[in-house]
Amino acid sequence: MEGIDRVLERLQVIVDESIRERSRDGYFAAMYQRVTRRVKEGIERGDFDDGARMSQFDALFAEHYFRAREQFQNSIESRESWRVAFAAASSGRPLIVQHLLLGMNAHIYLDLGIAAAQTSPGAAYPTLEGDFRRINQILFDELDPTEDRVGKLSPGVRVLDLVLGGWDEWFGRTALAVVRESAWEFGARLAQLDQTQWPSLIAARDRHVAQVAHLLLEPGFPTSWAIRIVRLLENDDVEKGIRTLS
Repeated sequence: MEGIDRVLERLQVIVDESIRERSRDGYFAAMYQRVTRRVKEGIERGDFDDGARMSQFDALFAEHYFRAREQFQNSIESRESWRVAFAAASSGRPLIVQHLLLGMNAHIYLDLGIAAAQTSPGAAYPTLEGDFRRINQILFDELDPTEDRVGKLSPGVRVLDLVLGGWDEWFGRTALAVVRESAWEFGARLAQLDQTQWPSLIAARDRHVAQVAHLLLEPGFPTSWAIRIVRLLENDDVEKGIRTLS
């Protein structure tokens, strides 16, 4: 369990630092920490085929986020999809839900497949599939609680949830499943290659994921107007936001 325990410790450092500095970077870290706790609980219950491997997978996966964050903070060139997410957190302009989506976009759409291939390269890759897909249910189960927490901070989001009924939950589950399936397929491509061949594929993937990030930030009319209205009502207390999401 050392791998995932270390991830939780490092996430707590980021959450605490973000609270002290009133940094919106802490929104994604708080949500990420909550999901990671759920994964650890699953390992402890024996929900996964290989708990030790899942702990290693979680650590390799998280390292991509930690490295990207450190690179951004130190003005070191990093993957573009993460630069967009961290720059948005620095600006404070996006909605809380946009901050969360930007982090998920970079971490799932780009990092997840890489971490899967690192964990189970070559012929071992298919053996990871069962545990990989078990994480889907954990994420699905966290959608409603996350939406409820965001709704406490953003009345506009709560109103949209009431208006849409169950459609937003259905869309969230569907979108998450599609992105994670894409990540699995990307990992499968990487796993069959020598790691010296990875950089060009990862760079191309990063460019695509960054394009998605820009769309999340600037979705165009009429969504952009709805975002402006929701932003007017959103609680801008960063510390309260981070604590609520964690």
